[in-house]
Amino acid sequence: MGGGKGLSKYELNSAEERYQPDSGDTVLANKLGIIDEYEMEALESGLLLMLYEQLFIEGPLPTTLAFNSIREWHRQWLGNVYTSGQGDYVTLT
Repeated sequence: MGGGKGLSKYELNSAEERYQPDSGDTVLANKLGIIDEYEMEALESGLLLMLYEQLFIEGPLPTTLAFNSIREWHRQWLGNVYTSGQGDYVTLT
């Protein structure tokens, strides 16, 4: 992760940076008020595992891969954590 003050795993491509207040600019603004980067990483990882299980174990495998499918999976994965779906772009550093 960020590893220290002033470092961030995110490079936001907007004029207004959107970090969670009191997170030391290490956690993106989120609906849950999480400010600890390790707590957020654990949450994101757990939610991703749940999505993988839903998509690839419980349901039929996708026969085609389209941008809209990926966008929907992303919404299912993080839609309850972040305000998303607006086509925002974040570069991981």
